Amino acid sequence: MVGATFGAGAQWVAGALGTQAAATAATAATTAGTAAAPQGLSAFSRAAEFGIRSYNELAKLTAHTGLHAHHLIEQRFAKGLGLKVGKIPSIALTPEEH
Repeated sequence: MVGATFGAGAQWVAGALGTQAAATAATAATTAGTAAAPQGLSAFSRAAEFGIRSYNELAKLTAHTGLHAHHLIEQRFAKGLGLKVGKIPSIALTPEEH
């Protein structure tokens, strides 16, 4: 499951940054994720319903629902990727999944 969500997050970053290195990482992560978790976001109870969105956007959409917005890329890597923490791709998880 982790590979699939990381792969999707890496693809999102590749599109946002438009860099060859990010695109290569996204392809590798997606390939690994497909082998590890063919279900993708549907492996989580509500993630597919909300899709992959920026953390800030997802936090607003999931407010008062009991769901958590979960960064797909660790916050500590945001600066190195040229992202703001609130812009990191995220998915909606239940407290148990988080």
